Amino acid sequence: MLSTLHVALTADDAASQHGRDVAREVGMILALTAGAGLIIGSRQGFTADGITQSLFVAIKLPLLLLAASAMCMTPCLVIQACVGLGRTRRDLLRAILRAQVAFSASLAALSPLIGLAYASGLSYIGAHAVNVAAFAGATLAAQVVLARGFRPLCRAAPLHRLLLATWMALYPFVGIQCGWMLRPFIGQHGAEVVFLRPEALTNAYVATWRLAARATRSDPDSSQRRER
Repeated sequence: MLSTLHVALTADDAASQHGRDVAREVGMILALTAGAGLIIGSRQGFTADGITQSLFVAIKLPLLLLAASAMCMTPCLVIQACVGLGRTRRDLLRAILRAQVAFSASLAALSPLIGLAYASGLSYIGAHAVNVAAFAGATLAAQVVLARGFRPLCRAAPLHRLLLATWMALYPFVGIQCGWMLRPFIGQHGAEVVFLRPEALTNAYVATWRLAARATRSDPDSSQRRER
């Protein structure tokens, strides 16, 4: 009986510690991405529009990360339960959260370089390129941490590779759509500062396909000129 009571108390302590760890890591993600967002949205400088844009991005960037993570976590947990790996649910959550902390910390570390690029008078397209490079670097750091977190899980049960593959397939897909819906992130001089664009509820992939089709579609007038 005493041993059973000890196990129960130990389990409660472990659950409580896990909850504190999750809260701390989520807090770090919120703080780091909000700080990075203040700089990413500061392209218009210390004007009224620039400050508003910075505050908007400081809200939207943490929302982007947490919303995409939550939507991708659900199918991973379902698959984990279906293949009989429910006992490692906490380890899975810990690995994913630490990867997101790594992403947030890397982006926050790179954000001063983004601010420096803005200060140098970078064009709107150049600002996009700098941000894409920063997000790519932060994503690479997150993938390294995620792979490291999954390594002991995969050694214990190779089926965890299925969960890792599911996450890595879903997260970019969902993240791109969330990012599309939460645009704009980079302020453009002369443009109205808005929290969301009017086409926020459109599909990123359909819009990209239409843009690509429009770019590759031949101009009838130019074709007629060539025939003449």
